[in-house]
Order: sequence, then structure tokens, then C-alpha cells
Amino acid sequence: MKIIIVPWVLVTFWFLPFAAQAHHVLGLPHYSYLKEYPQVPRLDLETQVGRYFAVCTVMPGNPKPGETFRVHIYVKNTVTGMPYERKMEFVIREKAFFGQGLEVFRFTQNQTDDHQFKQSAKVQAAGEYLVGVAFTGDDGIPHTIEFPLQIGQPSWFDRLLPVLLGGVGVLLLLMGQRWLGRRRTRRKPE
Repeated sequence: MKIIIVPWVLVTFWFLPFAAQAHHVLGLPHYSYLKEYPQVPRLDLETQVGRYFAVCTVMPGNPKPGETFRVHIYVKNTVTGMPYERKMEFVIREKAFFGQGLEVFRFTQNQTDDHQFKQSAKVQAAGEYLVGVAFTGDDGIPHTIEFPLQIGQPSWFDRLLPVLLGGVGVLLLLMGQRWLGRRRTRRKPE
């Protein structure tokens, strides 16, 4: 019995260090690090605009009114693979049902920091806003990226509005069906 246990223990301790292999390359795990271990709440957007691929990040993702937030944008030409290094314009405006909302922030940036355009902003009032980023491509075609940003908590009316509109829609549908049903029963000959 002693003869069997000693080699088994030696083999186990010999191969034990090899069993704990790394599941990442160069310190980056194979899973999404930002989803598994979020450090700062953030809003991320990846989009394709013309022949440009853009990654936009807002930190923190849901800023409080009066809190400074940062917008980082990385734009790369998908044809040449080169990062965009020209002028970029940031615009923040209130979200409106019709037309364009009131502009609360505008800034033009000519330089990048490590191929990223970084801009800090502060909005005093809570509400829904649109962050717009405009740039002109190498071919002279203007491009715009817009994405929503919620400052503070949404109001109760904003949360209740879709429910109210849905309820009114269902009510109108039922009333219309009842009205059509009555018309059909009146027209039937007896």
C-alpha cells in the first residue's frame, strides 16, 4: 500500500503546477473584462459611419446633474487602417420629440491624445440629451455620430409615457373594433 501511495503523491505534486494554466494572453482575459469587472459605470458605443469605425465611451455612463463627465472617441479608417487625426466637433443638445433640442455644449478639438479625442463636459439640468460628434473624412464627406445620454434619473413621466401611450393605443383599437362590429350588425338583412 505504501509503495502505491508514494509514487501517486509524487506524480500529483509534480503535475499540480501545470494544472493552473493562465486563461489570458498578455494580461487580457478571454472574456469581456468590462462586463465581468466593471470599475466605473460607462456608456460604450461602437458604430460604423461610412468607411470609418468609431468607438465612443462616456464615463460615468449616467452622470448626475452638475457632475463632470468625459467623452472619449476613437475613429479609425477601415480602408487604410489609420486612426483619424483631424478636427472633431462635440455637441451636446437636449433631446426633443420634434426638431433639434436646445444646444448646451459645443467644442471643437484639433488634437488627439494617443489617437483618441477626449472631451470633458458638465450639464447642470437632469434630462435626456444627445451627444453628437461631427468630423469630415479624408474624402471631404462630413460624418456625424449621435447617441443618447441620460443625465440624472429619468422623471416619472418619462417612465410612464410609453405605458400611457400603449394603453391609449389599445383602447382606441378596441373602440374601433366595437364600432366596426356595430356597423356590420346594422347592415345585415333580417
